[in-house]
Amino acid sequence: MKKVFFRLFTKQIDNIMKKLKSIAALFFVSFKIFAQTPDDVFNKYYEATGGKELWDEIKTYTIKQSYKANAATDFDQEISVSLDEQAISKVKTLMKKDFIYVAKGQEGWLKIPMGSRDKATKFDIKDLSERERNSLILELRESVIPFWDYAKRGYRVRIIGSEGKNIQVELANTNQKYDLFFNTDTGLLTKQVLTEGREITTIEHQKYTKSSLGISYASESTSVNNIDRRNNRVTTSILFNDKLDSALFVK
Repeated sequence: MKKVFFRLFTKQIDNIMKKLKSIAALFFVSFKIFAQTPDDVFNKYYEATGGKELWDEIKTYTIKQSYKANAATDFDQEISVSLDEQAISKVKTLMKKDFIYVAKGQEGWLKIPMGSRDKATKFDIKDLSERERNSLILELRESVIPFWDYAKRGYRVRIIGSEGKNIQVELANTNQKYDLFFNTDTGLLTKQVLTEGREITTIEHQKYTKSSLGISYASESTSVNNIDRRNNRVTTSILFNDKLDSALFVK
């Protein structure tokens, strides 16, 4: 009887010790997460992708992307940015038709090529609203990573917690909110969730590629939002500090 009681008692003690160890481990992980600042997390990302010094050298870049879901809504886009000029040109090609969005300084416009591609190009030009222009200007840096120079763009940041091996950082302004997930081992951004009103877009990054400048970027991703619910395969290439055609930003 004493032996049975001793075994039961020992088993209960073992179970209690295991629970205490689990609680202690959870407490340690939580303490480690919240002991960091968002800037600590961002700086680890910069270091993992080439170093903050290289990021600070960027003056221009061109992004080429393809969004494929085997649907009529598949599209390609090319984004050209001059940070010195605070100018961005985004060409979205849908069903072989180009839509060219441009913002420079306090101006913004949409250019739609008219007629066939084999003739001299004429454009139908419409001014963007202030809200549309401001949204496009935000993409000057958000096209690469959402938190690049976030403070200068009116974002607030805070650490939310963890999800598996990822640390979650919230980046928000009055119009939109990003939930950013960084791998605690690599420091890389693995997932970003953008909430704009009722629309939620989730992008998960599967592969990073090193550019000619030495900066690594997410080159293979998936993107889905809660409106059309199509799972897009996104392929991305980025050329940093390329020479841009000045005509890109001419109305």
